[in-house]
This record gives sequence, structure tokens and C-alpha cells, in this order.
Amino acid sequence: MKSFKQGKSLDYSLEPILVARIGQPHGLDGSFFANTFSDYPHRFDAGSWLFLDGKQHKILKSLKVNSRTRILKLEGISTKKHATELKNQAISIPLSKSPKPASNSYYHYQLIGLEVRSTTSEFLGYINEIIETGSNDVYVVKTGKTDLLIPAIKSVITQICLKTNTMTINNPNVLR
Repeated sequence: MKSFKQGKSLDYSLEPILVARIGQPHGLDGSFFANTFSDYPHRFDAGSWLFLDGKQHKILKSLKVNSRTRILKLEGISTKKHATELKNQAISIPLSKSPKPASNSYYHYQLIGLEVRSTTSEFLGYINEIIETGSNDVYVVKTGKTDLLIPAIKSVITQICLKTNTMTINNPNVLR
């Protein structure tokens, strides 16, 4: 997760987007399990390109284990030892390679750091984390004292404005 300065909008066009994290090695040839965060499964197809530690790597082999796990073999990683050394490293893509989200949809990186206010303009805090659940995401808002958990549903969230870096919600007292 990216850290942020409260009230400051980050320039993500200059930063990579995290799409996976390297897990345990798989076999002896440098393959590894990758915990994926992308909703675009073709991003991990053989022949695609990913970034690891600022360097571009071609995917040589890709095997889907489940909806959030792949076994990947990347160009330039050829031993189990090398794959082991890379455990927990971030795999990313440049923002320019990321498709635009659908209308009224947002990438997590766009929401982290947003200022959260009530419909009466009461300042509530900043989105610090996003929890993925089976039905909807939950936004964790740091309020100073405790965390406020906001379900990502239309009846609670009235507006998201990336230009002003704000999210407006209904009935914050019900969520406390």
C-alpha cells in the first residue's frame, strides 16, 4: 500500500501500479507463486511485460492457480535461489498500461488518501486502507482516535471527486 501525506494529492502518473507480489518459489527454474491484485487476468499471460524492481521482464510462462494466484516464470529469473531472494517483491506496471476504469469505478490507488467528509461537510478523516470482501470493498478511514469502516455501497457513499481529492458519505454516525 502507498503511504500518503494527508490532504496532498499524489501524482500517480509518475508511479508504477502494483499488480502482484512475489510469493514462494515453484520448482527449480526460477518460477514463483504470484499473489495478484489485478482485475485484468490477461495482464499475466505469457508474452506480457511486467516490472520488477524498476526493470522490465517478459512473462515466459503463466499458470493460473486460482483467481488471485499465478505461477509465473519471468525472463531473467532462472534459479530457485533467485526466485527465493525476490520473495515479497512488488510486481508492477506503468500507469499508462492500465485501462481506464468503468464509469463510477475506481482503482484502489485513486482512493487511498482521499479526504472523507459527511454530507454536512464534517471532516471524518482520510482513507488509509481498503479491505476487499466478498460483496463490496470496505474503506478504512483514519479518524485520529479510531478507524471508521465505510462500506463501498451507493447508499453510504454519495460522491467521489478525484479533482478535489474527496469522498462524501451519508450518515457517518451509523458507521461509528
